[in-house]
Amino acid sequence: MSEEEKKAFLYEAKQYIVAYLDLSRLSDAELESKIEEIVESQLEGRYITIEERVNLVYELFSSIRGLGLLDIIIKDDDITEVMINSKY
Repeated sequence: MSEEEKKAFLYEAKQYIVAYLDLSRLSDAELESKIEEIVESQLEGRYITIEERVNLVYELFSSIRGLGLLDIIIKDDDITEVMINSKY
């Protein structure tokens, strides 16, 4: 899956999740399970590695309940400092 296809998939899947799931009533575990189901059904018939599937689920979950890109940075043991600058 190309990076462009991945971004499009993540965008469409997130739009679907936000529109059709009651996020306020789902626990984190339930949401993650639903995301796994959605990813599997949307990718049915397409070959991607298990690692790519796991990463898609993680990125979707993180974008909804986590810190998005910061989650990825925080998990990276090689990164020791994160600085966020603002113009304001």
